Amino acid sequence: MTKNTICILLISAFCCIFAESRYPVIHAPREIEVNYGNPLDVEPYPFTPTKEEINGALHNGAKTEFTLIVVDEEGLPVKDATVEISFIMRDTKDKHVKLATDKNGKVHVKGNCSSSVEICVLKDGWYTCERIKFCFIGSVSNSLVYALQDGKWQPYDFTYGITLRKIKNPVQMFQSRCSREAFTVDTPMGFDLFTGDFISPNGKGRTADFYMTYRRKENEDEKIETLTIDFPNKMDGVYRAPRHYASSFYTEYKASPDNARYRNKIEFRRKVKYSIKKGYSDTPYRNEMIVLDDNIGQNEYLVLRTRSIADLHGRLVSCHYSWMDNSSTEGILFKDGRVEFRYKTNPFLNDRNLEAREGDQPAIIELSKGELLFNGINRGISELVFPDFFKDLTKEKQSCLVLFLDDAESAYLLPSVLDVCDRHGIAPQLIVRMKNDRQGEAK
Repeated sequence: MTKNTICILLISAFCCIFAESRYPVIHAPREIEVNYGNPLDVEPYPFTPTKEEINGALHNGAKTEFTLIVVDEEGLPVKDATVEISFIMRDTKDKHVKLATDKNGKVHVKGNCSSSVEICVLKDGWYTCERIKFCFIGSVSNSLVYALQDGKWQPYDFTYGITLRKIKNPVQMFQSRCSREAFTVDTPMGFDLFTGDFISPNGKGRTADFYMTYRRKENEDEKIETLTIDFPNKMDGVYRAPRHYASSFYTEYKASPDNARYRNKIEFRRKVKYSIKKGYSDTPYRNEMIVLDDNIGQNEYLVLRTRSIADLHGRLVSCHYSWMDNSSTEGILFKDGRVEFRYKTNPFLNDRNLEAREGDQPAIIELSKGELLFNGINRGISELVFPDFFKDLTKEKQSCLVLFLDDAESAYLLPSVLDVCDRHGIAPQLIVRMKNDRQGEAK
């Protein structure tokens, strides 16, 4: 790549950022919406189309034209990416076009739409840029306004930059969603990331990776709810991280190695004020107005370090890494005793990789009470020598087998299991699970 090309890309990227900053941008977990219909700090509204022009644009579409520049995270152009463009129409079917980026990562787009354009960018070996939306109709003082001039949506012939992220090293992870309707108030409840459940007596989990404590204070005027997440080990912890928008992979590739970033406890607060309002039939109801909410929302996620072990000098020896969020716009949901979140946990010891293979769970062997369970099914130790036993694990290079040892009673099985795994060319991740004495402890 020549110096001139790099300069052009940097200038174009600056223009994209500058142009985008002049318009409202809405970030959702996997989409970005730019409202060109509402230019910021511009008074009076710069476009005054007639009713005939507006009706013509809404029913038949108006022209739009723009250039997309697709780059990687280092700002280098991505060639031959497939750009799918949908021109949204009101009275007729939406129009769909597929284009490919050139050697400079550029694609020039022309078409007609009634209100907006939606964009998706794909390329083998890269995470999908799932949805970018350009809107040309805005709102000023509760009235619709139209960025329309001379039959063209404005801005016309603009440039917008899109960043694609490479697929680097996705691994099998424990991934699950937790939703609990009745959370016990003021009582820490331990959660096991490897089994996807709360520990006894609230679930079937064995070892608490962290504890959640839900609290609520309420009177006739207001309600204050808090959710505290804290950890049982000194070097466990959590930190907030910003999402990468519009990408199907929106976390960091790796968790931070910086001990200073990890907090041993994090607390979220939600406060609402009550007021009495009347519904459509004049029936009074209690309305909630949120006055405080410091949840992670849709803009962040949490990175967790759990099951940490330190040496005598306080240095980290081993641990596991996870990330946590929620698909809803409310972040980690905790409301009226209901708690909801989702997570992914890397089963590989000391591996900071947060890049998961979607929907692909590790296989599990549990040694418990002198018995062997494979993916939850009781199996005999002799079955491990069958040629087909591990066939599903050896199909893919990065398959993961997690071996849980639950008690000393089952330790005699461990050498046989490890020997068979070695003959199959499989290196299981051994995790010793222990009963946690803190379960149900009130704070």
